[in-house]
Amino acid sequence: MIFNEGNFVSIRGKRLGLDDLIHSRLYDENYLIGLRERVKTARPFKHIVQDDWFNPDLLELVLEEFESTDTPNWRVIANKNQKTWRSTQGSQLGPASQLYFGLVNSGWFVKTLSFITEVDSLLVDTELHGGGLHETKLGGKFAIHRDFDRHVSTGLHNEMVLITYLNKDWQSEWQGALELWDPKATQRVTSIEPTFGRTVLMRHSTESFHGHPEPL
Repeated sequence: MIFNEGNFVSIRGKRLGLDDLIHSRLYDENYLIGLRERVKTARPFKHIVQDDWFNPDLLELVLEEFESTDTPNWRVIANKNQKTWRSTQGSQLGPASQLYFGLVNSGWFVKTLSFITEVDSLLVDTELHGGGLHETKLGGKFAIHRDFDRHVSTGLHNEMVLITYLNKDWQSEWQGALELWDPKATQRVTSIEPTFGRTVLMRHSTESFHGHPEPL
């Protein structure tokens, strides 16, 4: 349960300042201009990787909710291409998760993403189609793929994906890094370790192949 205490919220006894939920550098225009230039020149497709955008205390609370979320709210997707656990679309998420998604779907944050990526009139998907909470457990994987082009309900173009990782004490030998591949999906170009507090923003296109093909 969330309790509003003026400029603070309290979740399960943890007090969070509303002004401290997102790093202050995201309000710095020069910083955002730098991010925009990095997105433009990123290879193999437009993306950016940044640490510490979000308050670690908030992310710790979200991490707790992976364990506390009721089992019926999770679905397992298992086939030859992937094995992942996901929160069901429309399920009641925990208060910290609701706060996180409220932040990233807020008008101010979406305007910031629009500036960084140069995508005008960016709209959020409040249904979290293909989004929400995701977990890869032992033996899980996600083959190299491109995301969907159009939303199944609204028909709107899919422009980008935002991921924030919650893995504590991550070890690279676990084989769960996010791999970005070349435009023909023939070879890996770069890998992104999914460490706690790391956020990845990826533009969607016909060339945005990614995944983690090696079983965890």
